[in-house]
Amino acid sequence: MQSSDELNLCTNTAPIMSHATMPQTTSLQRRRFLRVGILLGLCALMLTAAPRLRAAEKQSPVREVEGRVLNNNDEPLTNAIVHIRDMNNMKELTVFVDENGYFRYDELVRTVDYRVWAECNGKKSPEKLLSSFELRDLFQLRLRIDIPVTK
Repeated sequence: MQSSDELNLCTNTAPIMSHATMPQTTSLQRRRFLRVGILLGLCALMLTAAPRLRAAEKQSPVREVEGRVLNNNDEPLTNAIVHIRDMNNMKELTVFVDENGYFRYDELVRTVDYRVWAECNGKKSPEKLLSSFELRDLFQLRLRIDIPVTK
Protein backbone atom coordinates (compact mmCIF):
# COMPACT_ATOMS: atom_id res chain seq x y z
CA MET A 1 0.00 0.00 0.00
CA GLN A 2 1.13 3.53 -0.83
CA SER A 3 1.43 6.34 1.61
CA SER A 4 -0.54 9.55 1.24
CA ASP A 5 2.65 11.41 0.23
CA GLU A 6 3.21 8.98 -2.63
CA LEU A 7 -0.41 9.40 -3.80
CA ASN A 8 0.01 13.18 -3.99
CA LEU A 9 3.06 12.78 -6.21
CA CYS A 10 1.23 10.49 -8.64
CA THR A 11 -1.91 12.56 -9.14
CA ASN A 12 -2.26 15.88 -10.84
CA THR A 13 -2.86 18.38 -8.13
CA ALA A 14 -3.29 21.55 -10.17
CA PRO A 15 -5.32 24.14 -8.33
CA ILE A 16 -8.94 24.27 -9.46
CA MET A 17 -10.35 27.73 -10.01
CA SER A 18 -13.74 28.25 -8.62
CA HIS A 19 -16.27 30.70 -10.04
CA ALA A 20 -15.40 33.07 -7.25
CA THR A 21 -11.67 33.11 -8.08
CA MET A 22 -12.05 33.49 -11.92
CA PRO A 23 -11.40 37.01 -13.24
CA GLN A 24 -14.67 38.84 -13.87
CA THR A 25 -15.26 41.42 -16.60
CA THR A 26 -17.02 44.50 -15.50
CA SER A 27 -19.89 46.08 -17.39
CA LEU A 28 -17.53 48.95 -18.27
CA GLN A 29 -15.10 46.51 -19.92
CA ARG A 30 -17.94 44.85 -21.81
CA ARG A 31 -19.16 48.23 -23.09
CA ARG A 32 -15.65 49.18 -24.22
CA PHE A 33 -15.29 45.83 -26.01
CA LEU A 34 -18.66 46.36 -27.72
CA ARG A 35 -17.69 49.89 -28.83
CA VAL A 36 -14.41 48.67 -30.30
CA GLY A 37 -16.25 45.90 -32.16
CA ILE A 38 -18.79 48.35 -33.57
CA LEU A 39 -16.06 50.76 -34.67
CA LEU A 40 -14.11 47.98 -36.38
CA GLY A 41 -17.27 46.81 -38.15
CA LEU A 42 -18.05 50.35 -39.37
CA CYS A 43 -14.49 50.77 -40.64
CA ALA A 44 -14.72 47.51 -42.57
CA LEU A 45 -18.07 48.56 -44.04
CA MET A 46 -16.70 51.93 -45.15
CA LEU A 47 -13.66 50.32 -46.78
CA THR A 48 -15.82 47.93 -48.81
CA ALA A 49 -18.41 50.58 -49.76
CA ALA A 50 -15.95 53.27 -50.87
CA PRO A 51 -15.02 51.68 -54.25
CA ARG A 52 -18.71 51.15 -55.09
CA LEU A 53 -19.52 54.78 -54.30
CA ARG A 54 -16.67 56.00 -56.50
CA ALA A 55 -17.88 53.81 -59.38
CA ALA A 56 -21.40 55.21 -59.01
CA GLU A 57 -20.04 58.78 -59.10
CA LYS A 58 -18.26 58.08 -62.40
CA GLN A 59 -21.41 56.84 -64.13
CA SER A 60 -23.03 59.29 -66.47
CA PRO A 61 -26.75 59.99 -65.98
CA VAL A 62 -27.35 59.13 -69.64
CA ARG A 63 -26.38 56.23 -71.88
CA GLU A 64 -25.98 55.69 -75.61
CA VAL A 65 -27.15 53.18 -78.16
CA GLU A 66 -25.55 52.72 -81.56
CA GLY A 67 -25.41 50.08 -84.22
CA ARG A 68 -26.31 49.05 -87.71
CA VAL A 69 -29.42 47.85 -89.47
CA LEU A 70 -28.61 44.97 -91.80
CA ASN A 71 -30.36 42.39 -93.93
CA ASN A 72 -29.64 38.64 -93.55
CA ASN A 73 -26.64 38.97 -95.95
CA ASP A 74 -25.04 41.59 -93.63
CA GLU A 75 -25.71 44.34 -96.16
CA PRO A 76 -26.75 47.73 -94.73
CA LEU A 77 -30.33 48.87 -95.09
CA THR A 78 -29.99 52.56 -95.89
CA ASN A 79 -33.68 53.47 -95.74
CA ALA A 80 -34.41 51.88 -92.34
CA ILE A 81 -35.83 53.66 -89.32
CA VAL A 82 -34.86 52.69 -85.76
CA HIS A 83 -37.52 52.94 -83.04
CA ILE A 84 -36.60 53.44 -79.37
CA ARG A 85 -39.48 53.05 -76.90
CA ASP A 86 -39.26 54.27 -73.30
CA MET A 87 -40.91 51.49 -71.29
CA ASN A 88 -41.88 53.85 -68.42
CA ASN A 89 -44.05 56.25 -70.36
CA MET A 90 -44.30 54.36 -73.69
CA LYS A 91 -43.00 57.38 -75.65
CA GLU A 92 -41.23 56.44 -78.83
CA LEU A 93 -38.28 58.05 -80.60
CA THR A 94 -37.31 57.45 -84.21
CA VAL A 95 -33.77 57.60 -85.54
CA PHE A 96 -32.83 57.45 -89.22
CA VAL A 97 -29.85 55.42 -90.39
CA ASP A 98 -27.09 56.78 -92.63
CA GLU A 99 -25.85 55.38 -95.96
CA ASN A 100 -24.02 52.57 -94.10
CA GLY A 101 -27.08 51.53 -92.07
CA TYR A 102 -25.52 53.13 -88.97
CA PHE A 103 -27.55 54.81 -86.21
CA ARG A 104 -26.76 56.47 -82.89
CA TYR A 105 -28.77 58.00 -80.05
CA ASP A 106 -27.03 59.35 -76.94
CA GLU A 107 -29.71 60.53 -74.53
CA LEU A 108 -31.02 57.33 -72.91
CA VAL A 109 -31.90 57.82 -69.24
CA ARG A 110 -29.98 55.33 -67.09
CA THR A 111 -32.95 54.39 -64.89
CA VAL A 112 -35.31 53.52 -67.75
CA ASP A 113 -35.74 50.32 -69.77
CA TYR A 114 -35.97 50.70 -73.56
CA ARG A 115 -37.08 48.49 -76.43
CA VAL A 116 -35.28 49.02 -79.74
CA TRP A 117 -36.19 47.70 -83.19
CA ALA A 118 -35.83 48.70 -86.82
CA GLU A 119 -38.33 48.89 -89.68
CA CYS A 120 -37.71 48.91 -93.39
CA ASN A 121 -40.16 48.47 -96.29
CA GLY A 122 -42.94 47.33 -93.94
CA LYS A 123 -40.82 44.65 -92.24
CA LYS A 124 -39.50 44.77 -88.73
CA SER A 125 -36.47 43.41 -86.84
CA PRO A 126 -36.81 41.53 -83.55
CA GLU A 127 -36.95 43.87 -80.55
CA LYS A 128 -33.92 44.28 -78.28
CA LEU A 129 -34.29 45.20 -74.60
CA LEU A 130 -31.94 47.76 -73.07
CA SER A 131 -32.28 47.13 -69.34
CA SER A 132 -31.76 49.76 -66.66
CA PHE A 133 -29.91 47.05 -64.68
CA GLU A 134 -27.12 46.93 -67.28
CA LEU A 135 -24.03 48.80 -66.05
CA ARG A 136 -22.58 49.73 -69.42
CA ASP A 137 -22.83 53.23 -70.86
CA LEU A 138 -22.88 52.19 -74.52
CA PHE A 139 -25.12 49.58 -76.12
CA GLN A 140 -23.97 48.32 -79.51
CA LEU A 141 -26.65 46.59 -81.55
CA ARG A 142 -27.02 44.76 -84.85
CA LEU A 143 -30.65 44.90 -85.94
CA ARG A 144 -31.46 42.42 -88.73
CA ILE A 145 -34.45 42.57 -91.04
CA ASP A 146 -35.25 39.72 -93.39
CA ILE A 147 -35.46 41.63 -96.70
CA PRO A 148 -33.22 41.70 -99.79
CA VAL A 149 -31.32 44.86 -100.64
CA THR A 150 -32.50 46.65 -103.78
CA LYS A 151 -29.78 48.55 -105.62
